[in-house]
Amino acid sequence: MAFLEHKPVHVRQRIALVITFSVLVLLILALILVYSHPKKRDDKNKSMTKIGEFYATILENAQSYFGKKSDIIKE
Repeated sequence: MAFLEHKPVHVRQRIALVITFSVLVLLILALILVYSHPKKRDDKNKSMTKIGEFYATILENAQSYFGKKSDIIKE
């Protein structure tokens, strides 16, 4: 950074802080834009993950203990 050598140290520090905070703001905006849009699901890939398979198995086993929803919650 030869073009900043003639400036005082406090000015160079201020320039560095401005650049740092502007990059921070840009990164935060990029994260907001990326995570605010919903992900598009790929219908071609319907394979379940191991956790999904485990959850489905537990859910099926738990439902087999009860006949109907009214058996679980008495009205």
